[in-house]
Amino acid sequence: METAVADKLGTNISPFMLIFIFALLTSTCATFTGSNMGSVFIFAPIAIATSISLGLNPVAAAIAVVVSGWNGGYMPVDGMPAMILGMGKYKLPQFWLFSVPMYLVRIFALSVGAVIMFPVHG
Repeated sequence: METAVADKLGTNISPFMLIFIFALLTSTCATFTGSNMGSVFIFAPIAIATSISLGLNPVAAAIAVVVSGWNGGYMPVDGMPAMILGMGKYKLPQFWLFSVPMYLVRIFALSVGAVIMFPVHG
């Protein structure tokens, strides 16, 4: 499976993009399923194996996947976002106006921080 993912992404993919893609996938899956740890258990092995297949240090990808598991929040599925949406009588596009940009900033910062703190080459 990991070689299939690595083959689809190509060998010239930027390590940052690899980490960013896996962080997006993990947090989106966690947001829609409501299972943070389940999403991490799905994507962490794939991210680690893909990194190894591409000759990269998998620590940054693993860290990004684990942290992004709870870093969703652009969909008011349950908890506080759902209460805010319901009590404020907001429409979903109004909610997205503020939640999606902040979500993208968090995922971008997480990916940059993972690549800087845990170098992928070496």
